[in-house]
Amino acid sequence: MEVLLEAQDGKGNVVGEPRPGGQVNSATRAVTLVPGQRKQIALGMDPEFEGKFTVKVLNPATLASYGALKLETDYSV
Repeated sequence: MEVLLEAQDGKGNVVGEPRPGGQVNSATRAVTLVPGQRKQIALGMDPEFEGKFTVKVLNPATLASYGALKLETDYSV
C-alpha cells in the first residue's frame, strides 16, 4: 500500500515531508507500507517552523486521511 506523509501546522500548511531516498519513492514521494511491518521515515521539516504540528497519512490518489499523529518540535541546538 502506498501512502503520502505530510507534517501540517494548525492551519493545514505543509511544514514537513519525507526526505527522498531509502523508503521514499523520489519521484512520487510516496512510502510503500506492508501491513504489520514498521518503518522509520525521516521528515524534512521547514527550518523556519517551530511549534505543534500533525503528521498525516494520506491516500495518494484521493488525499483521504488514514490517520494522524500530533507532535511538537523540540530542536536542540
